[in-house]
Amino acid sequence: MTGKLAANSILTSLITQLAVPELAAATAKMGLKQSVWKPLCDLSEELDTTQGHAMQQLQQAAAATAKQTIAALQAEIYAEANDATPAGQASRLMAAYYKEATHRAITTLETTTAQAAIYTAASSSYLKGKLDEYLNLLLQTNEGTSGNNGCMLDNSGNNAVTKNGDNIGDVKCRLKLSRPQPGKRPQTQLTEAGFTAILKGIGGSNSNQDNDKKCSLTSGSSTDGLGTDGNTAADVKFLDGYITAPQTGGAEITIADLSSMAAGKAASSPAWHAAWQAAKDFVGAADPAYKNSTGDIHTKETIANLVKSVYLNKPSAGENEVQTEITKYFGKHTDEKWQQLIKKIHDFEITEKVAELQTKTKLGEITETTKLLSILEYYHLQNTNKFLQLTKDLEAEKAKHGKNPKREPEKVCNEIGDANEAGCNKTPGCHFVSSNNEGKKCTVNPAATKTAKEAEKQETGADGKTSSDCKDKQQKDCTGNCKWDGKECKDSSILVNKRFALMVSAAFAALLVF
Repeated sequence: MTGKLAANSILTSLITQLAVPELAAATAKMGLKQSVWKPLCDLSEELDTTQGHAMQQLQQAAAATAKQTIAALQAEIYAEANDATPAGQASRLMAAYYKEATHRAITTLETTTAQAAIYTAASSSYLKGKLDEYLNLLLQTNEGTSGNNGCMLDNSGNNAVTKNGDNIGDVKCRLKLSRPQPGKRPQTQLTEAGFTAILKGIGGSNSNQDNDKKCSLTSGSSTDGLGTDGNTAADVKFLDGYITAPQTGGAEITIADLSSMAAGKAASSPAWHAAWQAAKDFVGAADPAYKNSTGDIHTKETIANLVKSVYLNKPSAGENEVQTEITKYFGKHTDEKWQQLIKKIHDFEITEKVAELQTKTKLGEITETTKLLSILEYYHLQNTNKFLQLTKDLEAEKAKHGKNPKREPEKVCNEIGDANEAGCNKTPGCHFVSSNNEGKKCTVNPAATKTAKEAEKQETGADGKTSSDCKDKQQKDCTGNCKWDGKECKDSSILVNKRFALMVSAAFAALLVF
């Protein structure tokens, strides 16, 4: 009798397994323990900070660009205020350097940093959306108070978890996108290598997927799975390929290893790969375009290019030529000279009332762009007024000396003075006559004037026409008292007198102020 009962028990067991084959695999079609979904919640929370990180980097890049602009304005102000000094001239080169640096930073911000920041935030938000949607689906797939089955289980696998405020169970998991606040993104979930904190596989022995709490999302089976009249046509992938529910009910879910974004991940898990690649490539405010170079001045590429194109006007100038030119402004080519000029600019004091300053203020302490522009305009105006006054004085001097040009040589000699006999006699065209009236003792030398007139008369003749036996002679026949002057044959005495006359005229011209 006992043997018959044992045989019936075995037969019943076999029939049961054949009729309900999925029960043979205890972990198939079952819920997921906290060890599976908690790392996904942690990743969702970290990805939520990516927008704030992108915002922070944009703000820092903009601040660095503004700093370059301020440095350029300060250097330009110093140059305007100290235009006649070597430091003032050097600061013009510094201002040009900072202006070019500002342009470079703005270009980088527009064409590189802003685009990278937007794409990094977008790709992370896209992946977060997939995570939140899947986690929310797991959370809602449970029997509530009517049963114990569910897809999102606690760590022991005994109970389905619920959401309370920002937490699921005892895990922070808000499942929503926050308004971005500037800040650095933690790099514990998404790292340089990949997504290192999430599960790399489902494991075994019911360690991550439960053995008795059913979940239809973990199988494509028509029995307690996603299938209806039959199994799904293929395995069902969730989370952009991270989790795969098997087509049939005989196996656990499959979890992809995304700890390393090796070749092929861009195709199999594109959303994960895009978020990783964007975060990895995002340089942000650390881009060299937002930083000042250090070292010897002549090694600063921008300075060298400015010297070549502007100061030397020779784009092909060699390194030695560039160094020689820079020496005029900075002396020895060391960063120390550059830093000394920066300090000199910083310590330069702007007097009160300029640009509405209440007290005397160091230039380096003024960082408001609008105020710096006002100060720069003030010094521009000061220099313009000086130039206009010099121009006015120049025109007045010209007018004073241009009223009676025929008497000018005599006046020039007279102005040498009665007490300066030696100076008068040394002056071409003048000689000293002690018997002359006061103020006229230094007068025009009549002999020089007569010689000039005779030279002109000898050359032109009484009727104003050239009179000479040398006239019309060819160069080969221009001999004796005749001399070839380069164009025609002339009397040598005329040439001598003419040269003397020209010398006298030139001497008088040299005496004139204008």
